[in-house]
Amino acid sequence: MVNPPKIQYENVPFPRLPRHKVVGLVTIHPNKQITPFFKNTWKYKKGTIFHRKGSNSMPFLEAVFELKNTNKSIVESIEKNARNNIELTLNGVFDFINHHKSENNPQYKVFNEQFVLCWAGKKKIINQEEYFSRVDIELINEQVRLFFSDLDDVQISYNKHSFIVTCPVSQRYCF
Repeated sequence: MVNPPKIQYENVPFPRLPRHKVVGLVTIHPNKQITPFFKNTWKYKKGTIFHRKGSNSMPFLEAVFELKNTNKSIVESIEKNARNNIELTLNGVFDFINHHKSENNPQYKVFNEQFVLCWAGKKKIINQEEYFSRVDIELINEQVRLFFSDLDDVQISYNKHSFIVTCPVSQRYCF
């Protein structure tokens, strides 16, 4: 595409939904330029310009049209309803800790007074260095599992601003 719009996706948790259920919010930020297709895509020919109205794609026939942000108040309402729900966050942390065995040493860290990261892993000492196996890492606020591995041995370190998972070069399949 030429002049592609910025597309943003985020998981929005709600207190009344089960813990691992979220609403997916897709925001397409308009730009001031036209965005035609580079090649044929589905039912649209190369160079076609269209606009969305609800869930319908409509060919662009006029020379000028005005972009209106018609759902801004709805999106803000969704975000406000889901933002900073302390009960949902605490339930997520307790769920994570209770789900993992004590020998996997479940822990959590709060970053910027806003994001809660939980992790668990079986501690090992290899060549006088601390490693973890069976690692599970989850960003609680977003209800996203960031990392899970049954087989790899990784090192975990963190500070006030960073959480770092290091996989030794000798392990070919570490993700």
